[in-house]
Amino acid sequence: MLEDIMRERMKKREALEKAGVDPYPATVKRSSTIAAVLETWPKLLKKKSPLALVGRVFAIRGQGGVAFLDIQDETGKMQIVFRKDNAKNFDLISDNIDIGDFMQASGATFVTKKGEKSIDAKELLIITKS
Repeated sequence: MLEDIMRERMKKREALEKAGVDPYPATVKRSSTIAAVLETWPKLLKKKSPLALVGRVFAIRGQGGVAFLDIQDETGKMQIVFRKDNAKNFDLISDNIDIGDFMQASGATFVTKKGEKSIDAKELLIITKS
């Protein structure tokens, strides 16, 4: 069982590498912590300023051309919404992401129809493949 999981994750890493994506980049472009985003939420929501968050993936939910990820950093948890019609490398990333991966999500703040504070990710980068 563990060997199967490891084999599958290594295949995903290889798919990323074949596509020219470094699954272990040396640097990231984090602009804020999750706690800081939540503390200044009304201001950020109004401005729609782009930001970059970094965190570990704790949950993945998919609905056709939309992926919902819960990421967590040392300060809190945030939902990331990644849409095929709005994001770079949607298929490559959504097909190769796993719980436990570290991600960088770049996009603006918004609130989903269910009222969830979220980031509308224009780009997701795997920064450490588990």
